[in-house]
Amino acid sequence: MRLSGIGPDELHERAGHRAGRRRPGRRRAADGVRACRTAGERVMVVEQFSLAGKAALVIGASNPLGRASAVALAEAGADVAVATTTRSQQEEVAANSCANEIWALDRKGFAQAIDAADERDVDSLVERAVSEFGRLD
Repeated sequence: MRLSGIGPDELHERAGHRAGRRRPGRRRAADGVRACRTAGERVMVVEQFSLAGKAALVIGASNPLGRASAVALAEAGADVAVATTTRSQQEEVAANSCANEIWALDRKGFAQAIDAADERDVDSLVERAVSEFGRLD
């Protein structure tokens, strides 16, 4: 990368660092290999974070963040109820797709469209989750 005709080594030297030294933030082990997380380490963390036997509720599962949260909870072993806060066909399709991903992980789950501002809708969602999962953590 060059900025205004200056290369990274020149920027490094101008910042007061000696030429030839490693740049800050690039730490290496004694054998010269960069430390990084591997997929295996990530799996071990998920195994340590077990939600087996738990039940969760994710509101807003039709958007990417809610969907990722719901799937991560299911991957950790939880049964997950997902809800969308907008009653549109597109949102309901997205929430049902999220529920299908949860089922594909051999977890219990369902999708329901609610109006989050309506207390009765929220109560019915919680009641359905408790009746299907036996609990809600």
